[in-house]
Amino acid sequence: TTDGWKDLSSHPLINFILVQKQDIIFCDAVNATGVEKTANGQYKIVKAKIEQIGAQRICHVVTDNPNVNKSLRRLIEADYAHIIGSCCVTHQFDLLAEDVGKLTWTKGTLANCNKIVTNVKNHDMILKTFRSYSKLNLLKPGETRFATQFIMLDRLKSCKESLIKTYIDPTLTDSVSNKSDGYKNLFECAKDLVFDPHFWVDVDYLCSILEPIIILLRLSDNSLKIPVGFIGLIYYKYYLFTLKLSNFSFRNRNHKSDMVTLANKRWYELHSPLHSVGFCVHPAYQGYDQHTNQDVWKE
Repeated sequence: TTDGWKDLSSHPLINFILVQKQDIIFCDAVNATGVEKTANGQYKIVKAKIEQIGAQRICHVVTDNPNVNKSLRRLIEADYAHIIGSCCVTHQFDLLAEDVGKLTWTKGTLANCNKIVTNVKNHDMILKTFRSYSKLNLLKPGETRFATQFIMLDRLKSCKESLIKTYIDPTLTDSVSNKSDGYKNLFECAKDLVFDPHFWVDVDYLCSILEPIIILLRLSDNSLKIPVGFIGLIYYKYYLFTLKLSNFSFRNRNHKSDMVTLANKRWYELHSPLHSVGFCVHPAYQGYDQHTNQDVWKE
């Protein structure tokens, strides 16, 4: 991985992780100080590590997703005909979820969710009152975890009743009445959202769109156990995801068009011939007439 990892002294690192059957082993972290952040610069380090491990023992190289790594993977494949390079599938699924969050018709819902979460978590009295009604904590989107927008939405849904009780709590409302106008405005804004049925309909709608993506992400982001036939699973599960998009009850055609465009873009970015091969040999899909699938067999 070359996605900006650094050691305690801020030296840039390139991490190498080996995967064999059900084993995931940390191999090495190479200090990349002074190495150009280009495909050729990175490739010198990657090639040396491939030769150290033994090229004949490697069939697949996975990198993260910056554009420079597309060229890096092509350099690997040019020198080692038997090695296939591909991007990180988990990261691509997370980027797809982020893509959804950047659409004009989803931004408002996410912004409103943030207003409620921020209002509760940033004010001690409101947070104390909320915790008296809920055993769960509200969650804010983070930069270092996957699917944080969905996690925020899903948790907000789970805490709906507790939020309603919080914003009508008489002790809290009396306390807020003595606060500054700015404090009261933020409180009333969050309260209006909590009691707005249209807001919760929007939350449900966005969660239902994101949920199939999260299922894919959780399938691929399993640090405890790699699913048997994982590569073949990705091909078929993504196919099922596209079917869900086709049959989903979107509010209008533009929403459907946006989602199909994003899904196709990410599939083009993440797909490699290994997915087709894995689908063909996966025992669970032997009855699916793979030989009639032109997209599979052309690879």
